[in-house]
Amino acid sequence: LNTPGTLRFDSYGNLFVADRFNHRVLKFILASNSCRLSYNEPTFCSNATWSVNAITFASASTIGTLPYGIFINGINTVYVPNRVSNTIISWPQGSSTSTSNSYSNLNNSCSLFMSMTGDIYLDNGYSYG
Repeated sequence: LNTPGTLRFDSYGNLFVADRFNHRVLKFILASNSCRLSYNEPTFCSNATWSVNAITFASASTIGTLPYGIFINGINTVYVPNRVSNTIISWPQGSSTSTSNSYSNLNNSCSLFMSMTGDIYLDNGYSYG
């Protein structure tokens, strides 16, 4: 890892890391946990472990350089803002194929949140204050 920016969990307890200066998002698979999980706030036992070998979930060719924000909704769709193309990239649960959505007035977005109704909230403060 080189300057990890954001950590997020899916509903299975898998850990996603925005590895900023390696220009990728990594996924660490939950190896063992005997406690229950809850939406975006998994409850882990003190002996929970993750695989030490991460999977490159998304590389710079998809998410651009310096990834920062990650959001995972209740059905495990992963969202990452592409700060180069000013788009939001998403992957449905279990899919390795991403979808890119363009939005007007995005500029160097670092984080995002999606409501239960599908409304997307983005941080645009870096450039627009």
